[in-house]
Amino acid sequence: MEKITVYKSLFDSKGVAFYITIDQALERVKIGKSKELIQKIRKESNKEKRNKLKEKCICVLFNGEFSSRNDNSLVNHSGYCVLDFDNFESKKVLKEQKELLKKDKYIYSVFVSPSGNGLKALVKIPKCTKEEHPLYFNELKKHFDSKYFDAANKNVAGYVTNLMIVIFILIKILSFGIK
Repeated sequence: MEKITVYKSLFDSKGVAFYITIDQALERVKIGKSKELIQKIRKESNKEKRNKLKEKCICVLFNGEFSSRNDNSLVNHSGYCVLDFDNFESKKVLKEQKELLKKDKYIYSVFVSPSGNGLKALVKIPKCTKEEHPLYFNELKKHFDSKYFDAANKNVAGYVTNLMIVIFILIKILSFGIK
């Protein structure tokens, strides 16, 4: 199985990364490796304080192995694309959308985002280059045709530059399961 990149901190773009498989990352979610921190983030109503808590979380770059956090540092694409679904009107709508996504033939895994207000979905795609990745992303956007789909993150690298490597904090919440 292909490897993905993990940094020890959400904003640590210069630190030493380590590499794990998608299934190892999902297993960390399943066992609740960061459960206490995520619960604190979700309970914090002050956005500034919540963002400070998020800085303590690890950062997972699901799109592949990178030597650094930028498009040009892609070493090996993972064969996955991460999608964000945000701005749900209620927790009920979020849960309904999650169930719909779980049934989609392209979804490998879907889970609640660290904030508790959105969904992250992993989709298996062909391994590709940094130039090809946004093309797959755009096709997935058409496929899902959802008002909740976050189209801002389509490139292959970099939270810092607001591109496609979606930063995902590994979590476990009782209200979600891994598909």
